[in-house]
Amino acid sequence: MKKNTYGSFEEYFEKATGNKPYPYQKKLATSETPDVLNVPTGAGKTEAAILGLWLWKRLNGNAPRKLVYCLPMRVLVEQTKARVELWLKKLGLDNRIGVELLMGGSDVEIQKLLPDKEYIIVGTQDMLVSGALNRAYGNSPTNWPIIFGFLNNDCMWIMDEVQIMENALPTAIQLARMRDEFKTYGAHKTVLMSATINQDWLETVDSPRDSLSIYNFDMKKDSNESLEKRNKAQKTLFKAPITLQRRYGKEEASKILKLHKPGTPTAVIVNTVERAQYLYETLSKMTNTECKLMHSRFRAHERKALNEYVSKLGENDDVIIIATQVLEAGIDVSFQTLVTELAPWSSMVQRFGRCNRRGNLNDAKAYWINLDQKYHAPYGTSENAYSEKQLEKLEKKSISPHALPNVNEQKFFDAILRKRDILNLFDTASDLSGNHTDVSKFVRSMEQQLNVDVFWRENADEGKSFHRVVRDEICSVKIDSLKGFLQKKNSHGYIWDHVDGRWKKIRPSEMLQGHTIMLDSKNAAGYSDEYGWYPDNNDEVKMIGTIQQDQSPDSYDADPTSKSVRPVTLEAHTGHVIRETNKLTKNIIEIDGDTRKMLQIAATYHDIGKVHCIFQGTMRNGLVGEYDQKTVWAKSQKNTKHKIRGFRHEAVSALAYLEQKDQTKYELRDLVAYLIMAHHGKVRMSLRRFSRKNQDGGKYLLGIKTDGDYLPEFSCKYVNISKSRIDTGIGDMGREEDRPSWVERTLTLLEQYGPFRLAYLEALIRRSDWLASEKETAGEYK
Repeated sequence: MKKNTYGSFEEYFEKATGNKPYPYQKKLATSETPDVLNVPTGAGKTEAAILGLWLWKRLNGNAPRKLVYCLPMRVLVEQTKARVELWLKKLGLDNRIGVELLMGGSDVEIQKLLPDKEYIIVGTQDMLVSGALNRAYGNSPTNWPIIFGFLNNDCMWIMDEVQIMENALPTAIQLARMRDEFKTYGAHKTVLMSATINQDWLETVDSPRDSLSIYNFDMKKDSNESLEKRNKAQKTLFKAPITLQRRYGKEEASKILKLHKPGTPTAVIVNTVERAQYLYETLSKMTNTECKLMHSRFRAHERKALNEYVSKLGENDDVIIIATQVLEAGIDVSFQTLVTELAPWSSMVQRFGRCNRRGNLNDAKAYWINLDQKYHAPYGTSENAYSEKQLEKLEKKSISPHALPNVNEQKFFDAILRKRDILNLFDTASDLSGNHTDVSKFVRSMEQQLNVDVFWRENADEGKSFHRVVRDEICSVKIDSLKGFLQKKNSHGYIWDHVDGRWKKIRPSEMLQGHTIMLDSKNAAGYSDEYGWYPDNNDEVKMIGTIQQDQSPDSYDADPTSKSVRPVTLEAHTGHVIRETNKLTKNIIEIDGDTRKMLQIAATYHDIGKVHCIFQGTMRNGLVGEYDQKTVWAKSQKNTKHKIRGFRHEAVSALAYLEQKDQTKYELRDLVAYLIMAHHGKVRMSLRRFSRKNQDGGKYLLGIKTDGDYLPEFSCKYVNISKSRIDTGIGDMGREEDRPSWVERTLTLLEQYGPFRLAYLEALIRRSDWLASEKETAGEYK
């Protein structure tokens, strides 16, 4: 790791941001990292966290290799990533530190990040927390363990805006404690951050509140003249002359329009997408002032343009932004006038922070709209009642950060992650009905309406091939809204079946948080570039021009990495993977010598199962041109199907390795076998689900004959194996004590290494294999 070349934190911070650091930002960078950071809105928490708590300390050798920056909403993710990239470029660190974005439909394949490289990963709580629970939303189950390993080892997590994260808050606290208990490779740290945090929220069953170190911003000690200007910004609160008792009509819109000060920007924040859309439609017809609609149900393509527009707003721009909670937190924009519906007190404080944010405006005003009880959703009546009392006390008074009372509202979390949950989630096999354990209750509140990602294709149908979805096409939709929409349209959604390797219809009852669902662009439109997800829209959805070549998602029977632009022998590929494994692990000093050796042995044997006649038959069928048919191939130019459905060469490799006699310590042989078995993520903790009959009537387990199958003799520069019987009986429970079953072996490994470290070792082998394959395709090896 290269050392810090900056003389002082002040010099470094000013070069990155163009501004001198506030006193508290320097204090955080040069002292022990707290567990909780409680700092007012507009005080530069993002800079304090990324530049101070992580990057400065990383440059000085005192922080983990990766920063995972977790945010509650997509709009915050895109903006934060752009800021981070600019800071790194100014510091000359953009080639050293990777910046990756992880959100629904993201083009980033986080499983392909390099474990020995430094990264800042910015993402939504849905994607990051589900990934840390081994159920990464929007990703193939085969990739879950790699993401799980990367997000729980050698990482600092910063959870920003935790006041609106619901169950993700206790989940983050519990995960931090479990990393302590189960151990990780590399350091780990979790920091919880907010301008409106109640310390009572921090108590969990395994983590007493007093076990956390809390940094509370002190106006006298932590401020300076510039920051004090923000903290004491002039803005006055008034109750709007509206109580919402119906949908926004012309009367309500007219009153809101009168609150707008011509020649300045106004923000109107309402609590639901539907109300925002209706108010936007009504207001737009009543004024020549430009109106913009902003919410979370736009595709990334349209959302990016909206974000850029809002971020460039000036103090003299005559515009009205009608938005939902997406404008509530994290966006550095300042409005002369703020109009907001009643919401919980922590949300109101965040919304007030968008009014005269920098303290430069005179006569800034904020108005709050009271709500009839039937319009309190998505918030609770008791939460809003507490907030209403606070607002009544502040009528015609200052609502600068300095003047606001502390947050004392209560939160009740309805799902707490426990040790048994994380151990059960380590297994990524589906149940007998083809489903996986749902982790949505640990990611969001069970009372929150859950979301799926949708995208559109022309003539969407089952079994057809479509070009791969990219992030710009993805739109987040409430599951309940999608169900009602499809029922009304008498149409269907389609989901990728990872077992059968095809698109299939999905029933409404099967829709779960994290699913990515394909819709037909004509028969299931429901989207408008201007309004976003809009079930009443019947116009065909416009396709976005970012088209990739046809590429189906992965499936359990597929073996896409065995295709290459040029054939590769098994001997050559084995050598390449050994080389990449040694390079990757060389820089990960936390891995001990025995474990490093096991990784090398796993790399040596990982593809030995490709010697099997079924795999070699497939390779030879895929060769293009004249090649020696007797050569043992690891890759050929075409993807062709195996003669025996469900054949998994990695299972043959693992079982054949267990039959070989080498010098590996007995207690470590199971680790090597597991890393071999799991190196495609398709066979891991159990073998039961892949047992099936084939056309010849024979019984097979993972494509291996259960009544006697053999791997032929093979010898090369790196490995020598004798002809060996493949023991499929290892899939049976209740075997002899000296020949434990596969499940017994893997459960013992899980107990020995813990879920985080075992997944990380798994990820190292898989990443080494991918690196070798990528370089083979590019022709980088001589």
